[in-house]
Amino acid sequence: MSLCSCSQSTEQPVQSSFTAGTYEVSETGINEFTLFFTFSEDALTDIEVIEENETFGTGKTAIEKGMDVILLESTDLLGGTSMGAAYLVGGSTNLQKELGVDCTQEDVTNWLMTRTGETSDDLYDPEWNVKFSEGATETINWLIDQGVKLNKIDPSLSRAHVSSDYTVAGNAMLDGLSAKLEELNADVRLGNKASELIVEDGKVTGVVVETSNGTYSIHAENVLLCTGGYFANQEMVKQYFTEFVDLNLPSDARIGSDGSGMLMAQEAGAQLANMNEGNVFPFAVNVNGVEYNTPLGFIWMGGIAVNQEGQRFTDETAKYLTVSKEILKQTDAQAYVVFDQTTFNTASATSADQLNQLMINGLIEKYDTLEELAAAHQIPADQLTETVAHYTELVHNGADTDFNRPYYYMQYSDMATAPYYVVKTEMCLHTSWGGIVTDIHGQVLNEQGEVIDGLYAAGECTQSKVQGNGSATQGPVWGRISVDHMLSE
Repeated sequence: MSLCSCSQSTEQPVQSSFTAGTYEVSETGINEFTLFFTFSEDALTDIEVIEENETFGTGKTAIEKGMDVILLESTDLLGGTSMGAAYLVGGSTNLQKELGVDCTQEDVTNWLMTRTGETSDDLYDPEWNVKFSEGATETINWLIDQGVKLNKIDPSLSRAHVSSDYTVAGNAMLDGLSAKLEELNADVRLGNKASELIVEDGKVTGVVVETSNGTYSIHAENVLLCTGGYFANQEMVKQYFTEFVDLNLPSDARIGSDGSGMLMAQEAGAQLANMNEGNVFPFAVNVNGVEYNTPLGFIWMGGIAVNQEGQRFTDETAKYLTVSKEILKQTDAQAYVVFDQTTFNTASATSADQLNQLMINGLIEKYDTLEELAAAHQIPADQLTETVAHYTELVHNGADTDFNRPYYYMQYSDMATAPYYVVKTEMCLHTSWGGIVTDIHGQVLNEQGEVIDGLYAAGECTQSKVQGNGSATQGPVWGRISVDHMLSE
């Protein structure tokens, strides 16, 4: 977690002295990495990455960045942030208008208002959906104005704002907003972990912070928690997310999504709700200890998913949790993503780096025939060939009469061009939907439904009232809503 303050300190810098030299340090993120730190007598002069095997999205970006830590005694607003969004959803944004993309704010609102049956009533509120849709438009426009390079709309999803310069939109946000914070001389503290909320006479007045050199306190008029979900905390998963717990699923949540913000708020009297609800990604692969959802791209580009019997069993492009629950019903809860050379070529043109990573690590297997592919995975060859032939017919007829898969996700390949490829996938925990209960302004509520003065929360650490939809966008949107409310108060 990083801490960010919105006012400047009047404290004098702490003077430091070092023993000059170069020091080797090994630390663990998702995996272990090794750095060389070089010091003069009074400064850190160089950091060199010797060995790392972090995520080729956010992890590598984090390693490349470093900031000095400056102690601060008091501030107006204190917040902790985390950014890892694949894309940001919104309608009627300036970018969509510039690119001629037909997606209105009303379209996004209607998408949010569609009940999916995946969540309880507590996670659906029409008023919140409208506010989120409006806030998403404003937030995306604001982010671009701040220098965040959101410059592309995902062709498969007209509401999805991405960046042609970055693997995921979160990296674009990280670079763009970091540059803006530096321009504003904001106090950002990496390696400083908020461990406890300070509560005085029922009002939250700051946080206790842990560092490698001990603890200190920061006092604030308001504290905004944006600390992520809890799917990186196996103990909390075992306690709350019981439907999938027997599978001991891995998670693609980053290491900081450990639920600590939720627990910190609960200790200060906050109400937690719907902690048993969340999203499970149906098609993932593990690359050196990190979960990636790359196989879904092969689905979107025309591939199919089959079970151990070689049969399709669902609309592969349906809601993640819907597909995951269907996989639960299959033999050994196992699914394979199968695609042909046409899909492979399309993927090569759009996601070459990720495709190469999977090929290098042996996670994509190539076979001249479907029969050879089937034999390698003990799948009945006659059933698999029949499944693929039938799917080819569905594509040619322009409709999936078996599972109502949208034709958009069928049009890129008819699965008839050898050779064939297969990825043996696994499910992984994706985003939690329950959490800290807030009002629509982001103010945290206690067990009696009353506002806890001075405490706000936004993003995945909160109870989602929009059915978990647009989860990556909720943090920025309700973060801005929370700050706007603080200023109005």
